Amino acid sequence: MKFSSLGKISRPLNPPATLPYILTNPEQNDILLPMKNVLGSWNKIGKGLLNLVYPLECQICKIELGPFKESCLCNECKGRIRLNLPPFCLKCGKSLINSTYTNAYCQDCMRTTYHFRRAWATGHYQGILKDCIHLFKFNGKLCLLPAFTELFLNFTKLYIKINEFDAIIPVPLHKTKIRERTFNQAELLANDFSRRNGIPVYADNLIKAKHTPPQTELSKEGRASNIKGAFKITDSSFLKGKNILLMDDVFTTGYTLNECAKILLEGGAGSVACLVLARG
Repeated sequence: MKFSSLGKISRPLNPPATLPYILTNPEQNDILLPMKNVLGSWNKIGKGLLNLVYPLECQICKIELGPFKESCLCNECKGRIRLNLPPFCLKCGKSLINSTYTNAYCQDCMRTTYHFRRAWATGHYQGILKDCIHLFKFNGKLCLLPAFTELFLNFTKLYIKINEFDAIIPVPLHKTKIRERTFNQAELLANDFSRRNGIPVYADNLIKAKHTPPQTELSKEGRASNIKGAFKITDSSFLKGKNILLMDDVFTTGYTLNECAKILLEGGAGSVACLVLARG
């Protein structure tokens, strides 16, 4: 451990994240739910004690947070996130609040065909939310996960009938990318969201079979061809007629989500809708 100039012990880079318990087998609930509650209580106490020794700080403004704070994002910075507000484009979820068009669809969606039924985003990919996603995704700041889950919960409570979905599927990463990053950010988001709403996550049924260059490095035209044929279903038996919620961190052009939705529908899914943290 190293000491700062103020004589305070600096916090480890990656504090323990929330306990990774996701109950996907209803037959185990009678046994596991009481255990989950006990473990959750001990987990909260343990994290509070850890925060007393290694003070948690806001990842944006660096203010020191209380010992029992779940997320490393202070309330002031959280309040500065630009939320996505209705009316939304009925296809891609982009806010039309400042649009001069009276259509229910944005200009892009009026000339683009998507395989997913519709998409939603909790906020705009800019400012604090963009910074937080980058810290989470590229710097391993997993302590931001509770703040992201709160965004999902608040948004779905207002705008989505979440119980209409049978399963959550995170957009997969290629195994090479997972080895580099050590985690799939979409899977972490899906698992923590599932923990709060009870909808099971199926993370192994859709995989990325082809390693591709990052979409951010390509033009809009290049992104569509880059991602084509990159995903496949490993087990389609559970998909038949199911309403799937596909989750990722960011919606930019929508090509990745669209390709995943296409494969899921071909595998037998009844419908696919998308939920992301931010709309670019």
